[in-house]
Amino acid sequence: MTTKDYNYYKQQLAIDQHNLDAEMIRQPVLFHDVCEEVVRLQDRVSRLKADLKSVDANLNLKIRESGAKVTQDAVQAQIETHPDHTALIQQLSDAVYEQDRWATLRETFRDRTFMLKELSNLYSSNYFTRSYSKSGNEDVVNDANRQALASARRERARLND
Repeated sequence: MTTKDYNYYKQQLAIDQHNLDAEMIRQPVLFHDVCEEVVRLQDRVSRLKADLKSVDANLNLKIRESGAKVTQDAVQAQIETHPDHTALIQQLSDAVYEQDRWATLRETFRDRTFMLKELSNLYSSNYFTRSYSKSGNEDVVNDANRQALASARRERARLND
């Protein structure tokens, strides 16, 4: 996947509260796609680390086989400044950054699952329903409904503890 894909999935985090059934159906597919990308990136990081070890070992052998007496610190300095080593370090750094971005996105999609559940609970309790009092004062009725729901949630939480 590419950065475009990352941006696509990031945009999919928004929840349409008026279309919760479709959002719930899409959630596992989106979450799975993001998880697969995290696994792919973890594999890429692992491969780059293995490549780095191999390149470093080969450079170590070449330096030591040159016949010149050098200290371990000098060998390490030559390895760390070699273009092959620095190129792999840059690739590894980029891969770790991308992996971390997608891992954060995965966690956010996990949180999205809980938000969908909470929104569906609110919908089930008619939280989003507009009610009017006889006087036409919608705010008074909505405030009363919200306070009743909050009180019921606190009571459930108290009973569960």
